[in-house]
Amino acid sequence: MRIVSLVLVAGCSQAVDTGPIGGVDPNPTPTTRIQATWDLFDSVGPTTCPADYVVEVFAPPDAQGFYPCDAMEATLQPVPTGDYVAELRLYDAADTVVDEQFYFVTLTLGSEDGAYAAFLLP
Repeated sequence: MRIVSLVLVAGCSQAVDTGPIGGVDPNPTPTTRIQATWDLFDSVGPTTCPADYVVEVFAPPDAQGFYPCDAMEATLQPVPTGDYVAELRLYDAADTVVDEQFYFVTLTLGSEDGAYAAFLLP
């Protein structure tokens, strides 16, 4: 619960937020995140993920997650605000980088930006 006071000043009303009650903020800071999606292609065209492949989504310096390739999407959160080159890497079952893509994202407080990779299998 949050205490909000109503202040009347010269006929105008203005809400004044005086903070949380009991030290618990019911309106926490919005989470900033990167929504990553990817597709896979081979020499013929679109294809499915091989078994045990994973995708790493990384926003330097320290926002990082690993996701099953066949999910085809992932949400990396929380990510600090700022401008990033999001890195999406496809790893095979032996943890070798098969392909990597870079995507520029700009994040403000509570925002979400997308990153897309079109991975090419050997």
